Amino acid sequence: MIWAGDFNRHHPLWTGTDHPSCCCRNAAEPLIQLITQYDLALRSPYATPTRQSDAHGMWSTLDLVFSTPDIEGHILSCLVNPAARLPGVDHLPICTTLNLQPTHATQPKHLNYKVFNWGKFSATLSHKLHLAGVLPDAHITSSSTLDRYVDLTCAIQDTTAIHIPITKPSLYTK
Repeated sequence: MIWAGDFNRHHPLWTGTDHPSCCCRNAAEPLIQLITQYDLALRSPYATPTRQSDAHGMWSTLDLVFSTPDIEGHILSCLVNPAARLPGVDHLPICTTLNLQPTHATQPKHLNYKVFNWGKFSATLSHKLHLAGVLPDAHITSSSTLDRYVDLTCAIQDTTAIHIPITKPSLYTK
């Protein structure tokens, strides 16, 4: 989510601490609550003036860009551009460039149990279990017999990696 615009509120979170008199009435509290509620963060440059008062000529930071964390990586730049200020306008534009290229989802890889040889799998697993000293009727009575079950898990994983191929997902899979 991106929020951008003239929020017309002063607060040290975006104006900086150089102008505390602007922030003393704290009319920004409802905005701060919404920023917190939606987990927004400031993406426009901190304490960068964006508006010049017609009456006093003073600069303030009122134009802001916020976004949620998932958008942060898509913001290529977010800068105030004084050169793009239009005649007779008291605000400076914030030029924000986003990377909108869609990311391609990777297909999860699955084991293809349909095309492997149970006989070879069973023979390899039996051999690995024998080498590890795992007995089919062993009862867990000590930490050393428990360690053999860790060996059992490793033997199954190794045998699976050797004998069961990984599927190639269809291009049409959703």
